[in-house]
Amino acid sequence: MLNPQRPADANNFGQLFTDKANQFQLNQILLTAQRAIDSKETGFAVGFKVQLMYGSDARYTHFLGELDRSIGNRYQLDVVEANVSLHPHESPHFLLPPG
Repeated sequence: MLNPQRPADANNFGQLFTDKANQFQLNQILLTAQRAIDSKETGFAVGFKVQLMYGSDARYTHFLGELDRSIGNRYQLDVVEANVSLHPHESPHFLLPPG
């Protein structure tokens, strides 16, 4: 983030995601992989969605400490979303999400 005051410690006081002053920063790269369940499926089927974020924003989006200490620098990895959906064979109109 551009800060015309050029703080000596290179930090934008009071900022969270934009805490570094006058430095190039990769905020986030988001990667999503998913497989939806076909609504016309009559047999057993599995669907999923996984979403990963890499960058400086991931420092502040960790859920319950996941991957908190895996990368110690400004750019970190975070699991934004991960879920599985099951479509049982017995009932073609029933989806069972986890949770």
